[in-house]
Amino acid sequence: MSRGPLDLVVVEFPGDLPGGQLAPKIARLVEQGTIRMIDVAFVRKDADGSVETFELTEREGNAEYEAFDSIVQAVDGLIADDDLLAIAEELTPGTTAGVLLWENLWAADLRQSVLDAGGRVVLAERIPAPVVEAVEAA
Repeated sequence: MSRGPLDLVVVEFPGDLPGGQLAPKIARLVEQGTIRMIDVAFVRKDADGSVETFELTEREGNAEYEAFDSIVQAVDGLIADDDLLAIAEELTPGTTAGVLLWENLWAADLRQSVLDAGGRVVLAERIPAPVVEAVEAA
């Protein structure tokens, strides 16, 4: 079985995470077989700069975080505490970030097709959307 590339995405929100809004959109991608959610973790940076890191299991009873329960398919623990603390350094005080790690299943299918046809992937590079938007605007 070919694996697809993994993406680690950090999304920052003022205050608390709007899981009830975000999780259904991600769930649709999971249900369509576009991605497999590997791991999810969270970082909160209070206004005074203090940092708290936590996993889904630490927020039982909070609907905004429980909304992610159904989409995490394989919690591999790949997001380490050291990673979360490094991410926290970049966060704006008074925010919460979701740290999302997913496998691109669509890319695994494409990669397997290339391999089956005798080809090989020689370069794969992601260009962030803000870069594309800046080029388009120029």
